[in-house]
Amino acid sequence: MKKIRMIMLAVFAIISMSASAQEPFATFYAQYNPTYLKYDKSNKDFSDYYNGITIGYNYATPFFGIPLYLEFGGAAQWSFRYKDGYSTNLIALKVPVNVLFSINVSDAFKIQPYGGVYGRFFLLGKTKPDYQESINWFSYYDDAKRFQMGLNAGVKFVISDFTIGGGYYYDFMKIRDHYHFEGFDITLGMVL
Repeated sequence: MKKIRMIMLAVFAIISMSASAQEPFATFYAQYNPTYLKYDKSNKDFSDYYNGITIGYNYATPFFGIPLYLEFGGAAQWSFRYKDGYSTNLIALKVPVNVLFSINVSDAFKIQPYGGVYGRFFLLGKTKPDYQESINWFSYYDDAKRFQMGLNAGVKFVISDFTIGGGYYYDFMKIRDHYHFEGFDITLGMVL
């Protein structure tokens, strides 16, 4: 019984530390996204590695009178790779919708775990072999889909007005039959 009381006391302490600043806030951020295009056919598992860069903006609004926020926004994402004489470029727009919990450790330091869903729409998907014409993913492959949805989760650390963080994402809608994207988000940003 003592353990339960101590755990409840710790939870209430964290919530009361966080409850002081219940105002909406916005974040402008840049991300590096190591990304994998995974092929998940039962007897053949392999993946292609892509580098990715994302620029985005999120807005977080509090709800329920506790330090819980609904965070949503928009971002432009560029994924690219060059391997074995083939260059590939993917450009997409991404809309994340997350639930974020803000733990105010001090006036200048916050820990913000988050999780949610996102939608992503590919504007461009091209692979260009050296010395040949490029292949448009969405006209060349009959099963290629421009829109995907996925899940993401991670944690951000806010130090004064700057934020750093890391997260993981996973597309549960496939870009092609048996192909999906998953990867990591490494974030640097500024709270506005």
